[in-house]
Amino acid sequence: MGQAPSSTAESNGREVDLRLWSVSPVIISGGDSMDSGKSDRDYTLDLPDECLAHVFQYLGAGDRKRCSLVCKRWLFVDGQNRHRLSLDARAEIFSFLTSMFDRFDSVTKLALRCDRKSVSLSDEALVVISVRCLNLSRVKLRGCREITDLGMVEFARNCRNLKKLSVGSCNFGAKGVNAMLEHCKLLEELSVKRLRGIHEAAELIHLPGDGSSSTLRSICLKELVNGQVFEPLVASTRTLKTLKIIRCLGDWDKVLQMIGEGDSSLSEIHLERLQVSDFGLSAISKCSKVETLHIVKTPECSNFGLIDVAERCKLLRKLHIDGWRTNRIGDEGLVAVARHCLNLQELVLIGVNATHKSLSAIASNCEKLERLALCGSGTIGDAEIACIAKKCGALRKFCIKGCPVSDLGIEALAAGCPNLVKLKVKKCKVVTGEIGEWLREQRRTLVVSMDGDETEATVAVDGESETALEEPRVGQAGGGVPEIVGSSNGGGSNNGGSRLATIRSKFGFFAGRNLSYSTVKASSVLHTLVLVMEHKLATAEKKVLVELVKLVQKRGLEGEKGGWKDFLNSYDKKLGSSISDPSRRSHDVLVAFLMSFDKEGDRQLLARILQCDANRNLIEKFKQESPDKETPEQRLVRMTITHPRYPIHYAFPSHAQDWFVTNSGKKQSKVIKSTRMLAIDCEMVTCKGGSEAVVRVAAVDRDLKVVLDKFVKPSLPVIDYKTEITGVTAEDLEKATLSVADIQKKLRRFLSKGTILVGHGLHNDLQVLKSVLDEELRMEGAAHNCVHDAAAAMKLVLAVVEKGVETSFPPTEKMLEVEKTMQEAKKASLYLHRIPHSVPSEELKGLITGDFKVEVKPPKNLGSYYSAEVVFSSQEEANQAFDNVDGDIVKEKLGLSQKMVQFKMSSGSVSRLYVRKNVQDSEVSAKKRSNTEEIKLSSKRQKRENDAEETREENVNHGSSRESKCENHIKEIEELKENHRKEIEELKENHIKETEELKEKLKAKEREFERICENHLTEELKEKLKAKDREVEAQDKMISNLKKNLKKK
Repeated sequence: MGQAPSSTAESNGREVDLRLWSVSPVIISGGDSMDSGKSDRDYTLDLPDECLAHVFQYLGAGDRKRCSLVCKRWLFVDGQNRHRLSLDARAEIFSFLTSMFDRFDSVTKLALRCDRKSVSLSDEALVVISVRCLNLSRVKLRGCREITDLGMVEFARNCRNLKKLSVGSCNFGAKGVNAMLEHCKLLEELSVKRLRGIHEAAELIHLPGDGSSSTLRSICLKELVNGQVFEPLVASTRTLKTLKIIRCLGDWDKVLQMIGEGDSSLSEIHLERLQVSDFGLSAISKCSKVETLHIVKTPECSNFGLIDVAERCKLLRKLHIDGWRTNRIGDEGLVAVARHCLNLQELVLIGVNATHKSLSAIASNCEKLERLALCGSGTIGDAEIACIAKKCGALRKFCIKGCPVSDLGIEALAAGCPNLVKLKVKKCKVVTGEIGEWLREQRRTLVVSMDGDETEATVAVDGESETALEEPRVGQAGGGVPEIVGSSNGGGSNNGGSRLATIRSKFGFFAGRNLSYSTVKASSVLHTLVLVMEHKLATAEKKVLVELVKLVQKRGLEGEKGGWKDFLNSYDKKLGSSISDPSRRSHDVLVAFLMSFDKEGDRQLLARILQCDANRNLIEKFKQESPDKETPEQRLVRMTITHPRYPIHYAFPSHAQDWFVTNSGKKQSKVIKSTRMLAIDCEMVTCKGGSEAVVRVAAVDRDLKVVLDKFVKPSLPVIDYKTEITGVTAEDLEKATLSVADIQKKLRRFLSKGTILVGHGLHNDLQVLKSVLDEELRMEGAAHNCVHDAAAAMKLVLAVVEKGVETSFPPTEKMLEVEKTMQEAKKASLYLHRIPHSVPSEELKGLITGDFKVEVKPPKNLGSYYSAEVVFSSQEEANQAFDNVDGDIVKEKLGLSQKMVQFKMSSGSVSRLYVRKNVQDSEVSAKKRSNTEEIKLSSKRQKRENDAEETREENVNHGSSRESKCENHIKEIEELKENHRKEIEELKENHIKETEELKEKLKAKEREFERICENHLTEELKEKLKAKDREVEAQDKMISNLKKNLKKK
């Protein structure tokens, strides 16, 4: 916290440090300890006060405070060497100021901050501080609203050694600022932000005399209503080097012209969100010594002003331009910069649509360019990046953000820019993560930072530590100026953290290697997963986030702040949970809610759904690609996913807990072009409760090699093995030990990214396979075999892919007979659905009359309803059985007739189900289309009728109302003009009244302050001050005597 001691003290400190590490780490108190302890010797007594103060400098705020309470000597040394102090400037601390500055009497840097809800220190307190701290060199005032011009005048008279003043959100005005400039002759830096006393009627701020003796080097003006009052100060200060004007109202062209006309030595100018035009830039161009220029969100500036700056300011080294997407600054201005500013080292372009022409000129002419940032430009693509990579040999740090750049442009950087040490690519949607990994492999010393990366890295280049090029971030003033960070040994702060960093740089950051590697690794992995999840949620579409929130609500999941409505009540204090519909909430609110889930299971669910959405997007992307150059494998995949029944048969509940979702990865082009295939076939049995379970799984690769053939142990008892179909017996399952989850793990290693799954149905598909392959696939009446069926499907695909067999062929007579038989069998059956899971399939036989067979269908979701088909020998028997069913006839959503049956089970409980006649799929589809078309026609008809009625009414009323509307408009315009004139007059009167009231209050404050000064600066106070001075002198003598005794010892 204090200042660095002399070189002698540093050498002594380093010698004693070695002794400190050799003794016991326990602090042994001496005779003057504030706490009673053992009477052992205190080894720190051998340290001089200067060395102890040097040690204190490397401690953080908390550690230094605790160390100062060890003993009286440490308390005294800490107070004497505390040069920086920050106080909560509330009015309650006024009574403690005297004792506080008795202890810290060497303070040279003081910060007073007060929040908005508290009453700050007043003028009286500021005067006391100025009397006690005469050697102040830096002062910062924030939110001290009770301090007026009178307090600042007295403060300036006492603290004449002040070098830096920063004020913000205070109420004093121009009089206080002028007093600081008059009395503080050594003032070098002045920063003013939201100073409420600088209003439209404020007096001008200027230097005393002609300003020739001024030492002012930096002026920063932020968010001022009338910043033009600083015009005389800025124009007359010849030593001024840095000028920053940020978000100040008014026209600043005149002020900049005054600066340009004088003998200015400005080297750094920041203009942000100002009313500045090309005239202002032309005035700046007269300052030929300018090396740093920031033009941020000044929409009136164009190429003409930038050309003037480039032609005259040839020493320019740093140029930041935020065009705010106005397209007024472009190639012409940048080409002028490339021609004239040959010393350019740093260039930041935000919202500037630069093209290959200007970037090529900059890359060719500006040979010293080391730092470049291109953000939010729609004209910067792969060709421009390749040009920069080829010509910018000195470039060390490169940032690309929000530009239409692809992997090809990033790939060009592998061979170009030999001195490049840091590359940052953000929000470039076409750039993939794989190109970053490839670039890291090609250039080992290059630090590549992309979307989704875990941490920023640091790399050592040429013996010095180079940090990453920071992403363009908003500056402290609230603007959008990106700051490019240089080497890590730049100017740091004097707090404990920077001093600790200094120690680490001396002794090595990895000196303490006693940390648990597993703990660090686990923490790193967890942090990585959180970052990945946050990135996925932030880049997901809003409709996906809405589905996630609705699913979370349906499942009753809760995060750190509770459920959805609880989160809204805590997150949005204004609206709360009044708008609970997720679709009406913003993207940021949805992301914040989903990120509040910290349980591993909840995060896995969210990741699974996001991955499913990414896979669906990949399929949609594949559909939109041109099929001209696709492989045979891709053609088969396209035929599958574009089939009308694909969305129906492959709409799996993949977000369920027992589903495994593959990761498509970031190399989507390789996934789409993959030719690896795997054929899978399963055998199913019926278990207790009517559900089906897989009992055997086989997989065959492209070479017809069996990679998997395992039996699966079902979780429920089997009631029907279907041996005649599956070929599975009870003896086969007795030795089975694998579960479905085990099979998933075994299959996972075969399902690489882009693997094409091959399979077929178990009814008429085998007949199709035989017709195409012209070979017998299964003997008549033989049971299924997983391996043979999977191999047959793979053979069919290989025949199409490798031999070019046509997939569309006329059906054979046998196929037509099979199809006809299946249609007749479907008509000769009844469909029972919405059967509760608690109803056994045996209970269904008592509901239907006749000779039939029940085929149970598994439920779609675990624990929900299931369905069954009752198969008769003929359609007449099925119709007769339907008529005999006792139930009420109702209509389903497709308009088909069905009966709702209530029955009593053998257990005594009453249940309910629905029975209807089976229809063909074509009839259902036609019914759906007819219903949809009928609804559309009715809505269109209604809309046409409404439009016709509105048109008739408009035609009737249009002619009669035209004249009346014109008259009404004229009257409204006259009324608005009159109201506007009255409002202006009222505002003027109110402004005059407020000005008079402020003047009266200021006079009252002056009288009150004079009275306070007369009351406090009495003889009694002077005597007390003299007595204090005598006490201080006595303490100084005592300290000097103690030092002499210590030296003698």
